[in-house]
Amino acid sequence: MKRIKYLIFMLGLMPHVATSKTWKDRGGLIKHEKIRNENWLSSHEDDHKKAIEQVLSTIEASKRGQILIARARLKARKDNKSLFDVIKVGDVSITDTTLIRRFSPSSPSEITYTTKSTVYIDRSLSMKNAVLDMTHELTHFVFKKPFNPYEGSFSLSKFMYDTIQAKGGEVDAFLTECEVALDVFGKSMLSGQCQAVLNGDEFSRRKSINEFYKLGLHYNNFLSKAESFVLDTSRFPVSSDNATLISSAWGTPYPLSVIEEYESIMGKVCSNDKKRLTYFDENKGRFPASAPSRISKMINDYQRRCKNFTE
Repeated sequence: MKRIKYLIFMLGLMPHVATSKTWKDRGGLIKHEKIRNENWLSSHEDDHKKAIEQVLSTIEASKRGQILIARARLKARKDNKSLFDVIKVGDVSITDTTLIRRFSPSSPSEITYTTKSTVYIDRSLSMKNAVLDMTHELTHFVFKKPFNPYEGSFSLSKFMYDTIQAKGGEVDAFLTECEVALDVFGKSMLSGQCQAVLNGDEFSRRKSINEFYKLGLHYNNFLSKAESFVLDTSRFPVSSDNATLISSAWGTPYPLSVIEEYESIMGKVCSNDKKRLTYFDENKGRFPASAPSRISKMINDYQRRCKNFTE
């Protein structure tokens, strides 16, 4: 209870101090060690909604955080949800977007797509890291355009760019996380990764992009995999410099993790399409006369896209 009262008091001061550079230099808005370091669920183990609400309120102590949370609430509302419907407690922090395909029973090529996103925050985090992870994941939730791996334009090159550099991608999420960290916790509490891209009072997007493409000891492995997928690496500023930004989902630097994720996604896509084509072949007598030509096109597309992802 003491922690909640402290946060409410500090938030009441926020309009006066949120943009104060000297306040950031002194240590940010939230300085109490207990608030920063104890587990974010410790005071609300039986009520995750209150724990999530407390993290959201802390993020809103930052002007950038206020804008992000407002956008997140608006997006959730468009699906008739609140942020408490979107944000869940999990074993790892991740924004999980599920693509749902619906097929027409009478027309093989008629498909509709919808997406559903859920933000999970790692239950083991400290309050400080929960604030940073939620900022990061909500940036993906609000701004990142969901990809559709069933579209012909879904290439590794596009997936690499969209995952790391495009709007709502890893660079944007990282920079927003750093900005909120500076406002809420102060310069002295910034991670080494954020400090590496800090230019005066602003974070450099150019430096951040370069950081995300550093591969360290994984550089040669990346080049080998890139060659097998005919990826034009000259499009990206990849380097063998020491990598400090590592994908939590894959445990490797981001360029390599993108290839691994792409390979995993396409394996599932091709497996699903193979099952679908088998179904059409076994039930071809039930479809209209125009169906064979459409199915033939689907087979050609499948063979072109899945030659490297099927046994």
